[in-house]
Amino acid sequence: MSSLIGFSENTDLQHPWEQLANTKVLRLDPAYPGHVVEADLESLLRGLSFHISIPLLYGHDYLDRNPLALCDWDCFGGQTALLALGVPTWVPIPSFRCGIAARDRLVDSISCDCRRTKQYRNGEAVDYGADMTDVSETALDRYKVYDRHGLSAENIGHIEFSLLWAQNKNTQQLLFWYIFYIYSVPGLLDSLRQELASSGVRSISADDPPRITRLNIGALGKQCPLLKSTFLESFRVTEESIMFRRVTERLTLDDGKDQYQLRPGSWLSVSTALTRHVSSIYPLPLEFLPDRFVEGSTASYKTLRPWGLGLGLTMCKGRTFAEKKVLAVAAGMIALWDIEQAVGEWQHPGFRTGATVLDPASKLRVRIKRRTLD
Repeated sequence: MSSLIGFSENTDLQHPWEQLANTKVLRLDPAYPGHVVEADLESLLRGLSFHISIPLLYGHDYLDRNPLALCDWDCFGGQTALLALGVPTWVPIPSFRCGIAARDRLVDSISCDCRRTKQYRNGEAVDYGADMTDVSETALDRYKVYDRHGLSAENIGHIEFSLLWAQNKNTQQLLFWYIFYIYSVPGLLDSLRQELASSGVRSISADDPPRITRLNIGALGKQCPLLKSTFLESFRVTEESIMFRRVTERLTLDDGKDQYQLRPGSWLSVSTALTRHVSSIYPLPLEFLPDRFVEGSTASYKTLRPWGLGLGLTMCKGRTFAEKKVLAVAAGMIALWDIEQAVGEWQHPGFRTGATVLDPASKLRVRIKRRTLD
């Protein structure tokens, strides 16, 4: 997290996520030129999250060889609602067609990466002399399963694309809202910094600039209850997921006024977001209460967690990894960076329909500088 911002005015020397966020170095204090930058917070965090998760799984070759992958990801992301509604991919809507083309490019690039990984695993000459030595064991094990079932690189590309979509889309948006609430809710940032400092889960070096030398990711959710509670509350107020269930036997639903007969083979769609405004489940549901999920807090603690990651057999298989990733990134930012809205006081950017997590309705420009440590 120490390298979140490079403070370079030369865009060619900026990190990819800085370029995506239209980062600009500000000269507000002659004594500290380049001490503060202005950036689009959502784009910055989305790019950072993408460049954390992809190399961890596929190694660095994929993004080095496909630097525009995140742009294609965003292009396709805006069209998923039409696909979910069953709109044929040939429909001549310009933005929709661009999104489909972006998806095809991503599937093709992932297929090629899978082919190179297979060559490396089999001890063969790798296309383009690519260095695949840092591909994760998780990816290698998955490819063994694919080989066992005789899947082609093209088939694998489609499967891996779906997995990557689930891995990145919701996590990135949730990270944005989490960071937004941490820094915008009065007093919350100071409380979290005190909690992290006293919990002993991380260590910060005395270097200039400082960096995190130790972070116990597994302990963040256990020893930092306010950090975990703020994460859950961020999810509660921004989730917009829908679960589908198939009716296997005749079912009667009674809402107090009418009865509904559901036949076997019918499908039910349930918006889990409907519960987040129910006061009998979450007192003061329209308020953001960081300590809502801290047991014994004044926020009327409830054991019911947000359902956005699914229930039962359909629960998200990567939920634990996603939670640890978001907590770890947030803990690093809290420790090392100060963030404020670029103009005036913090203003909520509003909501618009997303996937499992709502998207911000407008861009949020912020100013970022290194935190001054005692």
